[in-house]
Amino acid sequence: MTAKARWEPTTVHYANQPDADPSSTASFVSIRVLYRASPFQCRGRFLAKWARRGYIQRRDREFRSKRLGPIESMASILITAFEPYDQWAENSSWLALVEFSRNIKADQDVTTRLYPVNFAEVRRLLQSDLDANYDYVLHLGQAPGLGTIRLEAIGVNVGGNSGDPPERHHKLVNDGPVAYQTSLPLADWVKRLREADIPASVSFHAGTLLCNATLYMTHYLTQKMSLRTRATFVHLPLATEQIAKQNKEMASLPVKTSAAALRLIVGAITTLEPQHDPKLV
Repeated sequence: MTAKARWEPTTVHYANQPDADPSSTASFVSIRVLYRASPFQCRGRFLAKWARRGYIQRRDREFRSKRLGPIESMASILITAFEPYDQWAENSSWLALVEFSRNIKADQDVTTRLYPVNFAEVRRLLQSDLDANYDYVLHLGQAPGLGTIRLEAIGVNVGGNSGDPPERHHKLVNDGPVAYQTSLPLADWVKRLREADIPASVSFHAGTLLCNATLYMTHYLTQKMSLRTRATFVHLPLATEQIAKQNKEMASLPVKTSAAALRLIVGAITTLEPQHDPKLV
């Protein structure tokens, strides 16, 4: 059976000669491409060899480090979003990430991922992606009914399915702490967003569903794997475009506004000093 493929935008630094290979000494430029999650369905002659999730980024960073000198001054950032779910034919997190990807700056080392709405699969993909040891991870998720962009400070060791009563919720991992708190300056980011007339707030409860689980497991795996990664989760309102298509009366933000918020956050990240400091609560 052929695996179902998903197109994923990512930023890849590749030689400006179309037929160059990784052993060349050609200068590199930043380009954005689309590739499929399945390595056997990947398009593009220079991506086909390295289509495994995460391998392109690791190989590229290793090569640039050897050929072009250290790249530690450029913070590496992983940004994830989710697929559509339930009645939503689109996911505002993915819509915002696609819009953001149209204008990634040349001095930003950004990799993007599209995750399924499935905890077991997300955990597997997280472990694979985090192995690249990014400096920062921004997880994006859709929050119907929310009227502001919400930056999540805490992930708790509790998970369950939508509609489950509290007594059916369970620990995400048995050997993990009750919660993790990000060390990222969320309050400063909220200030920047508000100064740009983008509604935003800091939240101390990401819920008990997949969004919270993604944030918690990122911190848990970061600690287990002794990584330098710092992470947070960003809840986005529904896109106005989603509401218009479904003729619903719900709080929303235009896709371009959510993408602009993401650009401001990524811009703020590039001014930080990379470190590893997930705080236990």
